[in-house]
Order: sequence, then structure tokens, then C-alpha cells
Amino acid sequence: QSLPTLFASMPTKFSQYYSKSKWITRSGVVSLSLYPKKPAYQDPPGMAGAHLQKYRWKVVYDKHHKSSKWKNTASMKAQLHCHADYPKKYKTPWNIEPHRTESNYWKVVAKACNP
Repeated sequence: QSLPTLFASMPTKFSQYYSKSKWITRSGVVSLSLYPKKPAYQDPPGMAGAHLQKYRWKVVYDKHHKSSKWKNTASMKAQLHCHADYPKKYKTPWNIEPHRTESNYWKVVAKACNP
């Protein structure tokens, strides 16, 4: 399969990565709650994996970044990638919290995705 054909068939829409998302408040803390599908946590090698990693974030950003609840983009991105890389499908939903400010991926991982 050629690269243009491969990338033409790769997911690029929110509905291909997540079944739903919603802003929630738990104990006074605002979270963006995401319900992932397999492409959101799949990690194939090479360019396919890079594509999935890019779009699992891009579709969330595009859909939600204009919300008044959105802030600390770099931290939210690190939290999302942490959920995709570690708990994957075993913890649903993924809750990414805009009040958190840590954006160093490894510090986020060290705090179980909630630094």
C-alpha cells in the first residue's frame, strides 16, 4: 500500500477517535471527559503511529479549544497523551483537567496523568 493510500484511509475525525466528550465538574474541578475508541490509544510504529498521535490531540483541540473552560493547552495535551499511552482503554473516560499546569510529559506520567 502506498503512503498516500495509507494516509487517505487514516482517521482524521473526532468521531473516529472518541465516542463522545463532555465538560464535567467533579468536586468543584472542571474536566473534559473523553470516551476513547481504539485509534485514540493505538500505537503502531512509524508514520502511522505519528499520524494517530497527532490526530488524537488535534480533533480534541479543534472541537473544544474555544470553550471558556479551556486553558493550559500544553498541560491538557500532555494529560491526553499520557492517558493514550498508559491506561489506554482500561480507564474510561479520560478526564483532562484545564486547571493543571504541568506540561512536561514525563512529569505528567509520573503523577499518573494528573500532575
